[in-house]
Amino acid sequence: MNIQKLFIAGAIGLALSACATTSKIDLAPNVVQLGTSATGLISVNNVGETVHKEAAKATIERGYTHYRIISSNSTRGRQLVGMNRTASGQATATTYGNTTYVSGSGFGTATPIYAQTADVSIIVEMFNSAVSGSFSAAEVLGQ
Repeated sequence: MNIQKLFIAGAIGLALSACATTSKIDLAPNVVQLGTSATGLISVNNVGETVHKEAAKATIERGYTHYRIISSNSTRGRQLVGMNRTASGQATATTYGNTTYVSGSGFGTATPIYAQTADVSIIVEMFNSAVSGSFSAAEVLGQ
């Protein structure tokens, strides 16, 4: 019974496994473009929060306290991550003297397995004090 629970837990973990990567490009001393790509159910559902936290980190790293999103773009999709395959078959062999005759048949199916994907790109402008529409980097990071 414990092996079955372990298998189920592993399957759920694999299904929900997530990955998110973020790239940063400095456009000016106080402007940065952030691109976050996420794969997997958990990361895709949290990609907005992830990119906001990355913007807050970038703001603090560059010596600023607040940031404002001046441009954003997002897309969602899916990518093939594997195949679930099944196959079955049968064969019959009959021997007459020195000759063996074999006949058989087979059947197989393949079901694709997809993972959700999301890409978010934002350009943020950073400031040393609050301006209209800006976020406090410390508050976003819970500091």
